[in-house]
Order: sequence, then C-alpha cells, then structure tokens
Amino acid sequence: MSPKAGLHLHTSNRLEQLADAMALLLQHPLADPFAAEAVVIPTLGLERWLNQQLALREGICANISFLFPQKFVAWLMDTALPGRAAARFYARENLSWRIVKLLPALAGRREFAELRRYLEQPRPELRRFQLAGKIAASFDQYLAFRPRMILEWESGKGNDWQAILWRELVRSAPGLHPPALAKEFAIALQRGAAPLPERISVFCISTLPPFYTQFFQDLAQVREVHLFLMRPTPEWWSDTRSEREELRARRKAPATAQLDLQFARGNPLLASFGKLGREFLEIVSDLNPTQEQDDFVAPPTDSLLGQIQRDIFELHDPTGSASRPVAVDDRSLQFHSCHSPMREMEVLHDQLLALFAERPDLKPHEIVVMAPDISVYAPFIEAVFATAPEALQIPFSIADRGVRAENGVIDTFLRILESAESRYTASSVVGILESGALQRRFELADSDLEIIRTWIEQTGIRWGIDAEQRASLGLPAFAENSWRAGLDRLLLGYAAPARGERLFQGILAYDQIEGSLAETLGRFIEFSAALFATASALAHPRSLREWQETLRQVTARFFNADDECEPELHQLRRVLDSLGETAAFSGFDDPVPLDVLLAHLAQALASTERGSGFLVGKVTFCALKPMRTVPFRVVCLVGMNDTAYPRHTRAPGFDLIAQHPRPGDRSTRDDDRYLFLEAMLSAREVLYVSYVGQSIRDNSPIPPSVLVSELLDYTQGSFALPEATGLVRQHRLQPFSLDYFQPNSRLFSFSQENCLASASAAGKREEPPVFLGAPLEEPEAEWRDLDAPQLIRFFGNPAKFLAEQRLHLRLPRLRGLLEDSEPFEIDGLAKYGLQQDLLTRVLRGEALAPLLPVLRAGGELPPGHAGEAQFRQMVAVTEEFSGLVQDHLGTSADEVHEAQLALGDFTLRARLDMSYGGRLFHYRLTTRKPKDVLIAWIYHLTANSERETESV
Repeated sequence: MSPKAGLHLHTSNRLEQLADAMALLLQHPLADPFAAEAVVIPTLGLERWLNQQLALREGICANISFLFPQKFVAWLMDTALPGRAAARFYARENLSWRIVKLLPALAGRREFAELRRYLEQPRPELRRFQLAGKIAASFDQYLAFRPRMILEWESGKGNDWQAILWRELVRSAPGLHPPALAKEFAIALQRGAAPLPERISVFCISTLPPFYTQFFQDLAQVREVHLFLMRPTPEWWSDTRSEREELRARRKAPATAQLDLQFARGNPLLASFGKLGREFLEIVSDLNPTQEQDDFVAPPTDSLLGQIQRDIFELHDPTGSASRPVAVDDRSLQFHSCHSPMREMEVLHDQLLALFAERPDLKPHEIVVMAPDISVYAPFIEAVFATAPEALQIPFSIADRGVRAENGVIDTFLRILESAESRYTASSVVGILESGALQRRFELADSDLEIIRTWIEQTGIRWGIDAEQRASLGLPAFAENSWRAGLDRLLLGYAAPARGERLFQGILAYDQIEGSLAETLGRFIEFSAALFATASALAHPRSLREWQETLRQVTARFFNADDECEPELHQLRRVLDSLGETAAFSGFDDPVPLDVLLAHLAQALASTERGSGFLVGKVTFCALKPMRTVPFRVVCLVGMNDTAYPRHTRAPGFDLIAQHPRPGDRSTRDDDRYLFLEAMLSAREVLYVSYVGQSIRDNSPIPPSVLVSELLDYTQGSFALPEATGLVRQHRLQPFSLDYFQPNSRLFSFSQENCLASASAAGKREEPPVFLGAPLEEPEAEWRDLDAPQLIRFFGNPAKFLAEQRLHLRLPRLRGLLEDSEPFEIDGLAKYGLQQDLLTRVLRGEALAPLLPVLRAGGELPPGHAGEAQFRQMVAVTEEFSGLVQDHLGTSADEVHEAQLALGDFTLRARLDMSYGGRLFHYRLTTRKPKDVLIAWIYHLTANSERETESV
C-alpha cells in the first residue's frame, strides 16, 4: 500500500484551475523516474489541451500515459490478472461477433421468436451482424450501468431472450467480463498482488457509471488517486430541479404526497441543462475522499455573459428580480439568425473579423467553433474561410469530420471494397482513380486523368466489367459498353489501328493511341486489371483471419508506403490487424460475406478517433461532443437548429436501461443539454450562437434549438437590453444586401466584393455599355481572300464569328459527366452523323448490313434487339432517301470546279463539287433548317456569278 493512498478530490468551475492543480501535483515526482504518470481522460481533445497547458506551466510535458477510462480499467486488470485477457472477450467488437455466432442456434427457441422474424428477411447475414451489434452495444451498457443485473442473469435469474443469450455468452468465457473481473481484482488488491501505477489521476470527466467510480474508490485504498472534477458552482445543487422535472415528479407522486414534495429551483439554466452533472454529483458524494481541495473562481460580472455565468455560479434565480442593465456595446453574448448553413459561415467570418479588430490581442487558436454535425458544415467552412481574400484570411482547421473525410487512403480503400459489389460505372471507377494515393501508386497525373476520361467516352464504356460480371448481378450477359470491351478496343488500337472499319475477333480498334500515350494506357490498364482482379478476389466469403490477409494484399496492391501515405496507412493497418484479434477473442471462424465485412470495417474505423485538427494553433472547427469542451476566449456554436440539437437517438426496443432508467444513466438529450451548459461556461469573453432561423424560400421564422430558446428567454427576462441593439440579429438572405453597408447599421460585412455588388444593385439602372465602344481596325490582307465556308459561318452566326475569328474569344467547353448507363437510343447528334455516313455509303453502292457488327463493337448502338431494330430503321430511311437523291442526280457528277468571284478588294472562292449535269445539288438526311437554305443560296450566288446555274 502506498503511504499516500487515498482518494484526493480536486474541484473547480474553471478548467485552468484544475490544470494548475495537476501541474502542482506533477512537481512531486514518482519514486521511479522512468515510470509514466497515469492520467485518465475522457477525450483526445482534452488530452491535447492538457498536454499544452502542462507544457506552458512546466516548460515540458513528457512521460505521461493518457488513457480512456475503459481502456485504463482493462489495462489494470490485464496487469493484475495475467492470462485472463481482462474484458477482451466482452469488448463490444468481440462481443458482437460472439453473438453473431450464437444467434443461429438460439433463433429457433420460443423466446427468440421476435428476433427470428427479423432474421428471416432478405440479406440475413447482414441483418444478423447488425442485430448483434445492437445487442452487443446494449450488453456493453449493462456491464457498466447494470452490473448487478448481469451477475443475476449469470446466476440463473431471468428467462427472457437477453438473459438466455447472456448465459450462453458466459458459458464460453466464464468470469471474464468486467463485473466478475472486478471481484478478482479487488481480491488481488487486498493481497497486494496487483502491480499498479504509483499515482493515478482522473482528469475532468463529466460523468462515470457507478461501476467505474466504485473501481476508483477501491483503487484508492492502496494507491494515490486524484480525481479532478469540474463543477459549475461550489454550492450543493443536487436537489435542484427544473420546472419540467418538478411537474413530472409531482404527477408520479401519490396525491396525498404531492403537497409535501419540496424542490430547490436555484438557477433556471443550471436546473434545466445540468441534469447529467447533478446526477454525477450525487454519485461522487457517495465517495470517501481522504482530501478535498476546492479552487473556485467567481466569473467576472463586467459583461452580459459574465453575469449569466455568475448567476449559475451563485445559484441565483433572477425570477421576480429587477432587470439588470446591459451596456449598449456589450457583444459578449451574440445570437445570429440566418437563412442557410452557407450564410451562417459567411456571417461567422465577418463576426470573427470584427472580434479580431476589437481585440487586437485575440489569437485564432483562442477561438473554437462547434456544430452538432461538423460534416454537414465542413463544405461551407471550406467554401467561405478557404476562399477569402488574402487580407481577410483566418487560419482554421476542421476536426471530427469522420475517418473517411480525414483519411484519403481509408476512403479510397473502402471505395475499392465497396465497388466489388457494384456495377463498376464509368464515373465511379474514375472517381476512385482521382485519389492522389492511387495516382502516385500507378504513376498517373491529373492530365492523364483527362485523357483517360476521353478514352472512356469515345470507346463507349458505361458500366460492368464484362458480360460475366453483368450476369452475376442477375442482368443480361451482353458485352457492349463494358470495361472489357472498351479496354480491348484501346489495346487493339495501339497494336493494329483499324481506321474505324475493320474488326479483329469482334473488336473494333480505337485508333487514337500513339506515342507517349502508350505509357498512360499501360498504367491505366494496370490499374484496371488490379481493380477488377480485386473484385474477383473479394467475391467469396471467408473467415475473419482470411479476410485480414486478403485486405493486406489489397492494401499492398493499391498503395505505396511513401512519406505522404504512411501516417494514413498506419491507421488502416491498425484496423486490419484488429481483425485477427477479433477472430481470436470471439472464436468466430465462419465464412463472412463482403457486405458484413464492410459493415464491421465501418464500425471499427468510426471508433479510431485521431483527434487531428483540434487545437493546432488555428481557429478550431469541431463537433459538439460530450466532455470535449475546454476553455476558449471565444466559443461559437453554429447549426443550433430546432431539429438538430439536442440530438435525437432512439434506443432499441429491447434496451432495458431505456425501459427502466435510473439516475446516472447516459442519455443523448441529457448529454447535449449538459454540453451546452459546459460550452456556455467555457466561454471566457464571447459566446456566439447561430442557427437557421429564417426560411430560405419565404423568409418565414424558424425556431432555434429549445436550449437556445431557453437561454434567450432567460436573458430577455433578466436583463434590460437596449432597444436599439436587441438580442438576435436577423441576417439577410444575400451577403450583398444593402443593409450590410449602411452607416450606423447593426449588420456589417468586410467583403469588398459584396460591397461593390451592393452598390451596383442599389445604383441607377442603366443600359449595359456597348460591346465594342470603337470601330475595329481594318482586317489584315488575308481577310480579303474568303472562301464560301467562311462566309457561311459568318451569316450563320455573325456575333460568334466576330468573337472567335476577329476578337479571338473562345468560351471553354465544359466537360459533361460520364454516362453510367448503356445507350437505350442513339444520341441525336451521333444519330445524325451515322445517318450521313450511311447515306454516303449507299450512294457509293456499298452494302450496309456489314456495318452492324462494327457499330455494335463501337458501343454506338443500344444492346440486344433494340440496337438491331434501330439500325434497321435507319437503314430503311437511308435507302429511301438515297433513292430520292439518285432520282434527282441522274447523271454522273461533273468535274469539280472552283468558282472565284471578285467583289471590289475582296475575293470569294467556292469549291463546287456537288454539280450534276450542270446543276448544283445540296442534300442532308435530316429535317431542313434555315442554314441549309443559307448554304445553298451562297453557293448558288457564287456559281451564278460565272454562269447561269440551277440549284436543287
């Protein structure tokens, strides 16, 4: 037993004070200079903040082992109970697979009838895994919050399906779950047989299940345990209740006892938002600390926010009290109502710039912006903050976007696996190849990607690896417009060009591959072969260990372990390595299909939080997460919409904790309410709240989150707000609204672009200036020598001709999206070109039937009978039209003649190659358009300048 054994309780309303206490504690070194200090923390974000704070205070922060509570307890049990694999058999991911293994044998029992009906629906393997995951999550909560119920089930009590399933789980791993191991651990502690850290610190955990608090209490009997806790007030507030909770309690109480119920209301905000902390306070009050150290600091009252924080600190209820004055220029508490998330970010950018201007000492890393779902706001953050002018740039980082958004290698890896069960559409394959990691692996550049897109379009690739893969999807086994057909065309075109007419073993060569393009083709073929080979390799179910080896091979096939990819690959390898551990501890060795494996990987990757982007010296954008809030000078809460926060989660219908709640149980709504309170108290100077409060369609009001409404009601009822300022700023739909650029307006903007746009919109409406304000210079001499096609283009579209030929202005042609479906009819422009080609061939006396396989091989026709029918229809129309043309032509063609017409200083030339029997003929197999008359008229006039000529 350590001479300093005991529970040392440190409490404060300021995290900085707790960091000071931790730094003071670390000034007393451990007996072993090489032993790591054990610190239990709730989140990676708090770990990073504490690291930085300790380094600021002590000059360095090193040799500290930070662990989450669950991992810390498992580590201690592993140390004290060697060979027991403490709690690993009952870790959620392993427990899930153990349940998957047991469910088929148990599903036939009467008690499991409800589960059996669910599992008998389509995709039973995936349903079984998903159901097992829900059950495992519930059991994991039971272990922490209902350990006594678990032990009762184990002893034979309970005959429902959950109790039966639990006893089956225990039979394969008896005595290895945390409640049972805790008993063994307590015995080892009493014997002194458990090697433990000399000192243990638990830092700023807002709530813990009773199982863990008791564990730390037992640990304090033999070791020095320091518990650092945040409390919003030094007063006892465990018996405070909100008005809603008081009414609920009175309804549940017997009528005779309702009048005798007495509740302390205290501060309304603390009573409403603080249920989670209040219940944890009751749990902590049952502990027996050997030493208590309080270090509370009363918030200053020099601002509106400070006065609200002081009310909470002192449990002050302002109801019925006189309204307190607020300075006109007080901007410590801000509410902003916008029309959309994009407008929220534009307004936030301007408001932050204003704060920087007002507070020259304010630094970007002293600002945090939190949203209920940061992945929704991430694109808008990038669109506003990353594109601001250099003078208005605010450095920022985004955390908590999810592993796929933060790790490009993992996202690409999962897309490769997901594609194995897909149709392999052209756009999805190109999307995979857009990954920078893949381009480096296959030595491709962005310019190569544009070439590849062109090849895909021109070879008619739409979807499907080949006919066999299409058949595996239950679709007709046709090869046209598949990847195999298109790639064969590319390869044959490099080896033996066919000028678009000759087939080789049913393949029409693509003739545009030559020179250095061959290298690009080779690398693209290598990538395609690897991708399609992976699809074949992933098609068959296999055990988790076999999947582990297969996925390692996939990783090696598609990614190079270069300096840029290695950190991201390391995170992926950790998840792949866990597959073997999961197989070992779950005992699950049945074949697993790919869709189930993907579901498991998604869960495993979601739990691998890296904490990247949090507290990196910039404005931090992150998600609102429990026990994440650390102090900042400016705290911004965005997206505080009525339907977004508090978040709504529905527990499974079989969750016994949700059916029979107890004090201290976790609830998403209670977590979010307490998190809002923590965010409000952690703001040292400014609390900024924004939400979508106006409809983007009709400007009708939309209510904010109920928590925001409560804070608004409290503020408006407790303070005399200046009428000129108001509390909520209603922003305009457009950032260039004139209201943002008026003197003495509460609305403002730093955007010079929007200012110019606003001035332009408010200015006098004038006719746009003429396109050309002065005559053009005389054209060069070569413009005086024209040919008929130039004249036709001019008269066909004079403005376009002027812009392109004289002014050299050409608008870029936007590339369209790749087609992902086979053609069901021939595209209009392609059909026109094909009909003209057919007409030319008929007039030359060529047979059209041999063209059918050529057109099929080129992917121009719809597959199957539909394509053949359309071809026959086109042939019939062409032959009918060609007969009409031949009737008019009659004789053979005249000798080609070039007419030349001198018009002053200009010379017009026209090649007359459609003359038959002295007459000019013009024909096209299409509907006659004005340009056809224009072409015929210009040639007719040119020909008649030499001699009288009839035109048809």
